[in-house]
Amino acid sequence: MKKEKKLNPTKRKRIWNIEIELLQEFDKFCKANNIKYSVAYGTLLGAVRHKGFIPWDDDIDVVVSRKDYEKIIKIAPNCFGGKFHFQSYISEKSYDRTHAQLRNSETTAILRNEIRDKKSFNQGIFIDIFPLDAFPNNRKEQELFINRVAKQKRLIDGFVRYNCYSKHSLLGIIKHHILKIVGLKRLIKHYDNICSNFSKKKTNLVCDIAFWVENYNAWVVDAWEDITEYSFEYTRVPGPKEYDYVLKEQYGDYSEFIIGNSEHGDVFFDTEKPYTYYLNEGREELEKYATTTEH
Repeated sequence: MKKEKKLNPTKRKRIWNIEIELLQEFDKFCKANNIKYSVAYGTLLGAVRHKGFIPWDDDIDVVVSRKDYEKIIKIAPNCFGGKFHFQSYISEKSYDRTHAQLRNSETTAILRNEIRDKKSFNQGIFIDIFPLDAFPNNRKEQELFINRVAKQKRLIDGFVRYNCYSKHSLLGIIKHHILKIVGLKRLIKHYDNICSNFSKKKTNLVCDIAFWVENYNAWVVDAWEDITEYSFEYTRVPGPKEYDYVLKEQYGDYSEFIIGNSEHGDVFFDTEKPYTYYLNEGREELEKYATTTEH
């Protein structure tokens, strides 16, 4: 059993409130633009099992079809304003994740590895937005598909984390310079193209390979088509009517309580100060967090 991350319960509830506000803003955007979405992963599990957040969780995840995901990353940057900031590899040059996020710019949520890597993109408290891609029915096609996605993801991860390593081979240095010319935006765009390769082909499966890669989950398409609402803390959220099938495919016996960390691991949170404070005058406090083992 994993040890629960030590996050003050009062602070955790403040984080939850900010994330719910983000989800409500995303919900307004989706309704205004005829986009269907669903909560997923620990958020769906929390809605079903706890009628809210899993007690030790600290994030919200949603999924949309690849078609709607492409629509979102195209129009969303112009639809959110003020403290709400939508980001993807298209809208923010230095953003290096392969999925989209909606953030509150007046807050802070910086992953430990992002502190070490000195990331400069918007790092407010966020919700994650993931695409569901068509998955081939044929076993051989599935294996080839997974291998192609994994290969491109390793390429992106190696490029993004290049400066984290002190020693590089001559071949590695050459490859990095070539990838710098190609650019991160093109690398992630090519990744998206690979992930969506089967979107126009006949298949009755969808998967979340764009995020999970080798640890992907696959479901029949219909499982995400019929959406209903679930109680979640003081609001309601959309989720698949066939939640039992969806959760069992991912977690097995999801009624069993396994206390663990958030999927994000160590995150430096501040609900009162913006991330820009910690990237500048508050950098020392951020660095201290990154080098401390217990939180």
